[in-house]
Amino acid sequence: MSDLATEENIKECLHDLYIEPRRSLFEWSEITGQTPQVRLAYPGEHLASIITGVEGAGTAARGDDLSDGTEVKSCSRADQLSECNNCGGKVLVWQEECSECGSEDINIKTDSHWIISITSRKELNLYLDRVPRVILMMFDRESHDTDEIRLRAWTVDPNQWYYRAFLTDYFENNYQVKSNPAPCNLHPEKYDFYMMEPHLIFHADIDIEDDEVYIEYWDVDDPKKEPMPTNTANLDQLEDLFSEEELHDRVMDLPQEKRMEYLNSRDRSKLVKLQKKDYVELFPHIPEEKRGDLKMKDKTLKTMKKEYQR
Repeated sequence: MSDLATEENIKECLHDLYIEPRRSLFEWSEITGQTPQVRLAYPGEHLASIITGVEGAGTAARGDDLSDGTEVKSCSRADQLSECNNCGGKVLVWQEECSECGSEDINIKTDSHWIISITSRKELNLYLDRVPRVILMMFDRESHDTDEIRLRAWTVDPNQWYYRAFLTDYFENNYQVKSNPAPCNLHPEKYDFYMMEPHLIFHADIDIEDDEVYIEYWDVDDPKKEPMPTNTANLDQLEDLFSEEELHDRVMDLPQEKRMEYLNSRDRSKLVKLQKKDYVELFPHIPEEKRGDLKMKDKTLKTMKKEYQR
């Protein structure tokens, strides 16, 4: 890696551009009642430069995010505005109860996502053919019970078939046909995300209170391919993906008591009708050799199925 990509730089950058601004925003949020969420577009690009060792192009979102043409997208689920389940009032991240009705029944929102702006065929072609890689960065919490914030970054290859189909489908079947189309939204850790075969290049845990950054993983040259959780597919897809023989063999490997739950009580050689939760229990992740057998969901890829599906 270059001199730019150092652990010291990562920690200093997170301190200066994330931890300290977040602290200030939280303090002012309690005074003003405004959201304390840190906006991450430009800090994300700084961090991407340090993680990859590639300097920026100085375009301020009007050109290449990194000097090698890499596109960087950032989002945060760490400090989202939540909602009261009792009255529907908005609840700030530091509030333990609704300021409108006093209820502690809070729906903690974690639906922030990456927004990809495609407003012309030229922009689409840029994402498909000019960008050498896409880096997706996300700040979130591993669970609601922790104050630590997790930063992860993945890379996606623009030549990957699902990525190309997803963006093309958005432009041709959404942007071009609707009078007021929403931007192209890519949701972290959902079906579309995993089908793009993302590779993890960076993971750090940020202890805000102690101002500590713990780097758990960092490898740009040999990143980790993210396994695809089975629960991201629907039941119809799973039924097509696994043969009865494969399922039967998996069930027969289970301990006897558990095995009996899956077998027909009258004919122990046959499986009962499996639900989605059963597939998830039997195969927590889609076997890697089967990911390519999955296709885009029915709601998308209308005109391009033959071109993009394998």
